[in-house]
Amino acid sequence: RANIAQQLQLRNALQGQPGTNLQLLEIDERIQAMRAELADLPGRVRGAISDKVEGSGRSGFTVILVDGTEYRSLHAHYAEGRDLAMFQLPADHCPHLEPGDSSGLAQGERLYTIGNPSGLAYSVTSGIFSGDRGAGQQRMLQTDAPINPGNSGGPLVRENGQVIGINTLVLRGAQGIGFAIPIEAIYQDFLELRPAR
Repeated sequence: RANIAQQLQLRNALQGQPGTNLQLLEIDERIQAMRAELADLPGRVRGAISDKVEGSGRSGFTVILVDGTEYRSLHAHYAEGRDLAMFQLPADHCPHLEPGDSSGLAQGERLYTIGNPSGLAYSVTSGIFSGDRGAGQQRMLQTDAPINPGNSGGPLVRENGQVIGINTLVLRGAQGIGFAIPIEAIYQDFLELRPAR
């Protein structure tokens, strides 16, 4: 079972369309202290990394925390040539998931996806790491953990609670073939998110 520690709900306030939800939660026992994160990387920009949403390049997005706190008229920063966006929040001390390292994944390692598939909030699914696909900027992480509409943009997480990728797509017509953008690629797209060394 998953205990909800935090919910981040992103919606496009300008168009009033249903938005993208990132559920960031605690998985008791199996993932210790896995806490919700608006991708608050240590000492760096506090923001939420998600797949692109409607209204590309415009302000007007709203972030709603689980306690009802709202931050309005936020601007989305988009990665060049990749389906990623970041929202910077005017908030400190947000609970968070620590970033991990995807280069050390072993085939068969247990992974978790967190998201809002088909509007079913707080959904956590699990699977294994199937392998690396591509290389360099085109590198993707393959997993058989279900990635459905609504999971896209959510974190791919190791059992230790570290985020190692952002779920992005599935292979249509096939079961158990999903892909995530590795965290290292996110650092390349958003230099300000790189952890201090």
